[in-house]
Amino acid sequence: MLNYNKQFIGLTENGKANNFVNFLPNKSTLWISVNVNPVDTWVKQIEDAGLVFRNQDGGIRVKVMPKTFSANKELIRDLLQRAVSEDEQ
Repeated sequence: MLNYNKQFIGLTENGKANNFVNFLPNKSTLWISVNVNPVDTWVKQIEDAGLVFRNQDGGIRVKVMPKTFSANKELIRDLLQRAVSEDEQ
């Protein structure tokens, strides 16, 4: 399920916050925060794709705009799927 307010969209599981992935929407951009390990592998791929990102403790925050999303859809999907699979372990 989704848990959201004006500035933040997170995930919940059984009514409790489970924010291994969260979304911070703005007018024209979306920041996607993802907890993945090892981070370095993903940083390299995100840099190679030319996406704007921030390296956080145990995760990555990627800035997505409509034009960058369509060009990097597979990378973003793989990153989200990896975060989900790590959370399920």
